[in-house]
Amino acid sequence: MTALLSKKPIIALYNYGGGMRGLIPAHFMQKIEEVTGLAMTEMVDVFMGPSTGSILNAALNIPDPTHPEKPKFRARHMVRFYEREGAHIFPQDSFRSVRSLLHDFNNRTLQFKQFSNLIKHGHYDQAGLGRSLRGLYSRFRMSDSLKSLMIPVYNIEG
Repeated sequence: MTALLSKKPIIALYNYGGGMRGLIPAHFMQKIEEVTGLAMTEMVDVFMGPSTGSILNAALNIPDPTHPEKPKFRARHMVRFYEREGAHIFPQDSFRSVRSLLHDFNNRTLQFKQFSNLIKHGHYDQAGLGRSLRGLYSRFRMSDSLKSLMIPVYNIEG
């Protein structure tokens, strides 16, 4: 029993998805890093989150090529990444909110494949996302991550 109580707690961070809303946790993490003087990888053991959360988490865990035990990016870099690349990844779309609502409704109730194909367009620009992520991650692989990453996915075929 004493051995269980003396173990260091595992600190987990969950960054949710949501496109450009990735700026919100990026700003929070930037402030935490400024106040503590530590990188997120020095404070967190397990990084979790889907979609834009996984983009943030994976980038914060890329090892620095000159100091492989330290992260290449800090949260401030991710704030700049979203400010610079966000418009290319998540282009303005006046019907996005309606399409998103219909998409969620269809997933929970009807699940019509044709309907799903019609409304899935517009969440992000695949070409813009690919370019931006290749620029951000370069040759980084998840196996190179400084800390553990948990990236939930669904609809792999879609």
